[in-house]
Amino acid sequence: MRDTTFGVIVLGLTLLACKTAPPTPPLAASLQNRVVNELGCPAARVLVTPLGAGAYKVDACGHRATYSCTRRREYLRGDFAPRVIDQCIREPSLE
Repeated sequence: MRDTTFGVIVLGLTLLACKTAPPTPPLAASLQNRVVNELGCPAARVLVTPLGAGAYKVDACGHRATYSCTRRREYLRGDFAPRVIDQCIREPSLE
């Protein structure tokens, strides 16, 4: 009985240590959420188009802009899974 209890505890701790992080939304989805919050434009009217090399074209409620985006993962002490940090910088318009 004692060995069984010990085995259950070890199994539980192993499963806890192997816990996976929730799925990370694509970078384009993070950018869309940012534009929705900044412009107050409904998500259905925000079109994010990848241009390559981390660049995205955004058309939203009559506004058009280009963003350069990066994603990094950061581990905090005691975390089993990394924290994902997305950063998008709006590029100056050439128009």
